[in-house]
Amino acid sequence: MNRIEISFAEPMSIGTDSTNEEFDLLESLGKRNQTALGTLIDRYYKKLLQLAKMFFPNETEAEEVVQEMRAKVLEGVKGFEGRSCLEILIVQILTKRSQAHQGQEKWRKSSPVH
Repeated sequence: MNRIEISFAEPMSIGTDSTNEEFDLLESLGKRNQTALGTLIDRYYKKLLQLAKMFFPNETEAEEVVQEMRAKVLEGVKGFEGRSCLEILIVQILTKRSQAHQGQEKWRKSSPVH
């Protein structure tokens, strides 16, 4: 399996009082708050799209995977213990979602059409 290294020109940070803001956002996500989810995705959208493009050079596919991950974020927050920042959680979710999407595409291309 290929190993993908991710680096961003500037760190993905939430703000000056990031710990409290991140905690509040995490708490809202735990309650399945769609506004909080929208805030999180909007905040990191460009960088998430940049990451998705590493898996999918086609911009439409990359955007699709970023949108697909929205539901996965709400699932991922359930088991989040706060040992790392929320940024790491969403990057992991996007990476797993992208790999799963790639696997589905390979399967579709290799399976015979009936």
